[in-house]
Amino acid sequence: MKTIILSKRFLTIIAFLLAIVSAALLFMIAPKRPAKADEEENEVLAIYSFTLKNNNTEYSLYCDNKFVCTKAEIPSEYNGLPVTIIGSTAFFNGSSLTSVTIPDSVTSIEMAAFQNCSGLTSITIPDSVTRIGDSAFSGCSGLTSVTIYASNPPVLVTNAFPENLTAIYVPAESIDSYIGAEGWSNFETLIQPIPVQENNNETPANTVNSAKTGSDVAGNSTGVMVLSTVILLVSAVAIVAVIKLFGSRRH
Repeated sequence: MKTIILSKRFLTIIAFLLAIVSAALLFMIAPKRPAKADEEENEVLAIYSFTLKNNNTEYSLYCDNKFVCTKAEIPSEYNGLPVTIIGSTAFFNGSSLTSVTIPDSVTSIEMAAFQNCSGLTSITIPDSVTRIGDSAFSGCSGLTSVTIYASNPPVLVTNAFPENLTAIYVPAESIDSYIGAEGWSNFETLIQPIPVQENNNETPANTVNSAKTGSDVAGNSTGVMVLSTVILLVSAVAIVAVIKLFGSRRH
């Protein structure tokens, strides 16, 4: 029987190649997340102008770069006074808008405020809002759900919501009030209670494209670590097996 003699250098090369394969597999299975800097670079924040209202006691807001902004964080106050109104056509035709945060200082969403914002898929309206104006969200082709935390139905003007809306979430104890209220009765089949996990004492800000939660990230990291350990162990066993196999053939 022919004896195969392998040098330590050759065995080292085999071990090195196995290590490279392991590293390549780890690289392929690791979750790819965009760098924070890249995420921030892709966001275009809304820029606002403010108009004094009601005897100069509060402000109405208008977005100056609505055609390009992707994220709107509406401030609760400006120059020491509350921002209570999202003005008429504030984000009209702002199709790039994908995320909106409405603070609980806002009491009125005016006519066509978000009309034709195709990037919005859901919106959360705090319990401070008492009026939703004409065509406020009409033409928002991506908007399918609205969550409203007001116990008393806000005044709802004509064509406030798009036809593609599939759900309007309201406090469970207020369903009958909404169904019986003028304007809201047109959406009777869509009105349903806020899901239990969302129905708490805090009014969440509307974030359309939600980020992964800490538990999601931790779960992914744990999975990758386990798989990485398995791959490394398999590689180590393979290396030892190769060394023993060819080592035994040398004798």
